[in-house]
This record gives sequence, structure tokens and C-alpha cells, in this order.
Amino acid sequence: MMKRLFLFLLKKYTFTEKERFEVYNVLQEQVRNDYTEQNNHGNLSNGFIEFIMSSDLVNDYVQKNNKDALNSIRKCLSDDFDKSVNFIKIEPRRKKLNSL
Repeated sequence: MMKRLFLFLLKKYTFTEKERFEVYNVLQEQVRNDYTEQNNHGNLSNGFIEFIMSSDLVNDYVQKNNKDALNSIRKCLSDDFDKSVNFIKIEPRRKKLNSL
């Protein structure tokens, strides 16, 4: 019951980029708590791995052995990393968002 309530609230309160950033920050904090032996780069990597593994699309392509689609996603993610870094450079620095 609590899990269903949590998922309902998560869907209700993640319509905007700011709201999703808050959720991502909470998730990243949890990764840091789970992998205490890691440094910051390792924690970022672990969180990214969990994010990719949770993707239904990626899972579907892996099960179907669709290497072309997976390579396309890999390239997009690499390009998106570069875009994200550029967004951070031009946008005012975001204050660390408080957890929900």
C-alpha cells in the first residue's frame, strides 16, 4: 500500500524539470548512502548504471539483441552528457535542492 502511494505521489509531483531534479537528487543521495566505499565519480557511475538498467527501452533492446538501437542510445547519451555540461555552464548554478 505504501509503495503504491509513493508511486502515485511521485507521478503527481514530477511534472516539471525542477521537480524531477529534486527526485534525482534524492536518488543520487541514496546511491551515495548505499555505496559508501565509492568516491564521487564511482557514485555517479553507479547511479547512472541503475538509471540505465531501469529503462524498459534499454531492457527491451538488450533482450532482442538490437545492437544498432543500443549503439544509437550509447551515442545519444554521450552527446547528451556534453549538452548537459554546456547547459550547466550557461545556466545559473542550481542550488542544491532540498529533499522532499
